[in-house]
Parts: sequence; C-alpha cells; structure tokens
Amino acid sequence: MLRSLALIAGVTMVPGCAEDEAPPAVAEAAAEAVATGAGRTGPVAAAEPGARPPAAPAVAPHLLYPRGARVTPNDYSIGPLQDLLAAAEPEHAVTRTLVTFLRALAEGAIEVEAVAPDRLRSLRRSLEYHLTAEALPHAARVGAITLAEQQAHVAIRLFGDPGRVAGEIYFEAGAEGWRIVDVQLDLARLALPYTPREREFAPSSDRWLLVR
Repeated sequence: MLRSLALIAGVTMVPGCAEDEAPPAVAEAAAEAVATGAGRTGPVAAAEPGARPPAAPAVAPHLLYPRGARVTPNDYSIGPLQDLLAAAEPEHAVTRTLVTFLRALAEGAIEVEAVAPDRLRSLRRSLEYHLTAEALPHAARVGAITLAEQQAHVAIRLFGDPGRVAGEIYFEAGAEGWRIVDVQLDLARLALPYTPREREFAPSSDRWLLVR
C-alpha cells in the first residue's frame, strides 16, 4: 500500500519534544493554577460576587525567547529541528530537494531529480531492497541543516510502521542545484518493532532548553 509522507507547509507533522511523548498541556496546567491559586504564598482573599478575576501579570517576551531569533523544537535523537517554513537560501534549496526525496521514499521510490547522477546507482543499491520490502517512512523530523561551502548535511528521523530510524543525508551543490550524494539510514529498522526507552525523559539533561 502506498503511503504519503506527512508534511504540512514544509514542516514535519511529528512535533519535536520528548522521544515518544506528546508535549505536556502547559497551557491547561497554567490556567488551572491561576483558577485555583496554586503556587501562591499567603492567604487568598475571597472574590467579590460578580467581580472580575485579576489580570495575569505581563511577561516580557525576551524572557522566554531570544530577541531576534526564531525558536524551533528539539528532537531527542537528532537535536534542534530545521525551521523549514522560513528558511533562507541555501537552506531553502536543500529543504526542497530533501522534501522531494522523502515524499518519493514514502511511496517506495527514489526521486532521480533529487540525487546526484553519479551517486544514483549506489543509492539504489543500498535502498531499493528495503523499499520493495515495504520498509517505508510515513512521517519525518528534519534536523538543523549544516552548511560548509558547497556541501550540506542534515540529521533526519523517519517513522515507519512499526519502527523508526535516525540517520543523516548529505548534499552537494552543482550545476543542477543541491543534490543528494549519500544517505546514511538503515531503512530495515522501519519494519522492526520499536521499543521505547525505559528511563524517564528529563528535558534539563536530555536536550537544550528553549527558555533562556
């Protein structure tokens, strides 16, 4: 069965946060704390009938996010994720090639236009067996793109059924634009059962914090 890669507006469908858990409902917890007075010290005066609740204290934006910087989520395995929505060149060109390649991969094919011609044969030799065996990704997380002159590489995490795999994809810039020259992904793991890690996820020690 053909599967389409879950991408919306160039941003991966699977959000970054803990390895296997969805982000906690911070907004709901904060609203409950305000409503119940949790975390306050000292007595709380009873509200007058019909009185408006006190306004929440203002928080300066720069206390939460660096000024002038866009904050992107992190993935436990591959670190910071790429801002695909607002990427500038040449990151945007690399992103276009990568998304084209991943969408074809989800359909069990290798997109020829996304691969450097001299690397196509070796790439087919390493990937096509797994694609015909239905080891296909249905979603992906794209790590931050690293550029070095006419070369680039990106950490990638693919989600299959039932497995998942992390690896890297390498690019080079040529006359035809940015093309893939190597794929370091063990697609066979997408068809294997995935066992979540046992220890609890601790953001303070497992990844970079977004709050500064």
